[in-house]
Amino acid sequence: MTKTAVLTIVSNNYMPYAATLLESVRDTNPDYRRYIFLADRVHEQASLWPNLADIVEAQALGIPDFNDMSLRYDIMEFNTAIKPFALKWLFENSDVDHVIYLDPDIYVYRKLELLDSILAEGCSLVLTPHITRPLEDNYLPDDHSMLKAGVFNLGFVAVSRTTDAIRYLDWWGRRLTTQCYSDTSNNLFTDQRWCDLAPCFVDELRILKDPTYNVAYWNLPHRFPTKEDASGNIHIEGTPLTFFHFSGLRLDKAEFVSKHQNRLQWDDIQPFKQLFTDYRNTLLSNKWSDLSKMKYTYDHIGNLYVSPVIRRLYRDIFTSVYQELKLDEDFVISLCNACSEEHRSESGYRVTRLMDRIYKERADLQATFDLATPAGTQAYVVWFEQSAMKEYKLDARVVFQANIASTEQQPAFMPVPPLPNADRSFMFRRWRKIRKAMLNRLEKL
Repeated sequence: MTKTAVLTIVSNNYMPYAATLLESVRDTNPDYRRYIFLADRVHEQASLWPNLADIVEAQALGIPDFNDMSLRYDIMEFNTAIKPFALKWLFENSDVDHVIYLDPDIYVYRKLELLDSILAEGCSLVLTPHITRPLEDNYLPDDHSMLKAGVFNLGFVAVSRTTDAIRYLDWWGRRLTTQCYSDTSNNLFTDQRWCDLAPCFVDELRILKDPTYNVAYWNLPHRFPTKEDASGNIHIEGTPLTFFHFSGLRLDKAEFVSKHQNRLQWDDIQPFKQLFTDYRNTLLSNKWSDLSKMKYTYDHIGNLYVSPVIRRLYRDIFTSVYQELKLDEDFVISLCNACSEEHRSESGYRVTRLMDRIYKERADLQATFDLATPAGTQAYVVWFEQSAMKEYKLDARVVFQANIASTEQQPAFMPVPPLPNADRSFMFRRWRKIRKAMLNRLEKL
């Protein structure tokens, strides 16, 4: 008998979403095994839903660079970065034949019969596209938005236990180790843009365009619903709705579609209104109000709060994993307090790497403080001590000059760049160096 597992990934504050999703899976697909992979540490609130799912902490996945990833990524990036590792973990630690990932803000309304049949045919990977028709009405998201977000929506992915699929998960995991940023300006949107390449890498891949799967705000204009049965269940193009993705829902607003779009207002989504209302009420009954403000474990290293700007500084310096790192509280403080390589002043004040990072990302600070002058440096230091702690939620140990000056400076925190052609022999590298020097001389003749 074929064995299938469904998993979702959440931090503790999103457990009500995970519970709501997996209750819907239990009720509609009772044969599926259910898993919650926690991008956090298990909290006692998990006991609110006994026997609903097996819970696995992310740190148990055996990710080689786990500490680097938990510092490098914010909460959303980290949740998405561990996805291929969670999928592969299930193949390595259970006897399941197929694994289905669903975002926690999805609700399943009926048995996934079509998906089951596709997987049973030997398909290695199943993905759903964001859109199957153009969005050209001058609202957002539009076609260009879909290019930036990725062809496929990774709120859903199904994987079979095949050599092709495992090879793909390994590659995807390597990419997400250091390149799972929400940074569309650099062609990255967490885990999604990498899956644009999936049809090139996986032979037995199915792009599932069924209009009842992964319905959401981005494709809702192209889904034509009707209520066709006595229970009022929604049908789309004559087929019962399979699962809906409530991405961008605002639980503090009773009549709201999604914060990520401006195309659809509440009155535009008939007959989906009741669907939204019922889903919102279910989330609230699953303790959302009590648990939504829970703290995220990896927002702290020891007693140090890792502000988003500290994460940005870290990944600016360590673009790849530096294997010798000891990522503890002292390391992060020393990293922040190390002298800036660009702004060394004779004013007697130290401009740190963290101060430099904040300075570079703000045009107003650059226009106000000239760090090429002692007076400008002193004025910036005064601003930093008076304002940065509050604006960036920084620890005093990385803000005040008295604390900064007492930090032991460790230049070794600057990573050593890898040798070019490091995998080649010494003689080959030497030959390349001599050849380059000769070509440079010839160009000058």
